[in-house]
Amino acid sequence: MNYISFYNTENFFPPDTPFLPFWDEKKYLRKRENIAYVFGLMKQWYGALPMLIGLAEVGNKKVVKELLDCPIFEGNYGYIHYESPDERGIDVALAYDKNRVKVLASGPIRFEFEMNEGADVYIDTTRDVLYAKLEIFGTKIHYFLVHLPSKREKDVNLEKRNSILSEIKEHIVSLIMDRGEAVIINGDFNENPNEVNIQEFRFYEGLVQVLENPFLRLYYERCFSTYHQKEGLLFDQIMCSQHFYKPDFPLHYHRAEVFRPGEITRKDAPNLPSRTYAGTRYLGGYSDHFPALLFFDERL
Repeated sequence: MNYISFYNTENFFPPDTPFLPFWDEKKYLRKRENIAYVFGLMKQWYGALPMLIGLAEVGNKKVVKELLDCPIFEGNYGYIHYESPDERGIDVALAYDKNRVKVLASGPIRFEFEMNEGADVYIDTTRDVLYAKLEIFGTKIHYFLVHLPSKREKDVNLEKRNSILSEIKEHIVSLIMDRGEAVIINGDFNENPNEVNIQEFRFYEGLVQVLENPFLRLYYERCFSTYHQKEGLLFDQIMCSQHFYKPDFPLHYHRAEVFRPGEITRKDAPNLPSRTYAGTRYLGGYSDHFPALLFFDERL
């Protein structure tokens, strides 16, 4: 089974982090075991692990390395991680199956925003976008991993999200339309698939479609990856260029899915993910997000 995944792991910090209250070695180890368990469930369900694993809300390189040292990964996974200047201390990372994926190049795309509050001017930072040029089964693929600025009161970060999407879209349009190369972009967009800026992101000059988003249909089917005050949201999405829909392309799109087995849901509310924290209250669960998955046909 060939598929890829994205998982917002919710505060996957090392034990000595200053960013998380009442965090310690015991809670860190439980968190790491929980995340590994989720991937173990994927292997049970689908017979294999994802060949690409996008991760969000990881605290540093150490937690990624130690996660991939867990037995379920069998030493087969490499990873790409860059320390970002995010004020919450969280980054994104890509883990990949070394037997199926070759990394040709990678790097962070960094964003800074000049903020004005009265007489005060300062630079605000956020998570980097991770870029990687990959070779999978002999096919070159450009991969982008995002964790866009969060929605807050009155959505003060909307302009930042739009700015990041605009710049990334320029890269993607050039890769697809000028060079004819395949693209995957995935992550936590902090927007639902039907929202205007996400819909516009998929089109060049509003007319030419450059990206498919199979998670749009899942959203209309009320298949959600996270919740806010019990409102279902599908912020976690995987989009790809139309190469993946062509019958002769080696990685041919099969289906999209939100992975939400009963083992990682709340016992009192089976639709909701079993999360690690509720505010500052430690609950000991897996994450406040479910993983997003994208499957390819078994022609490989």
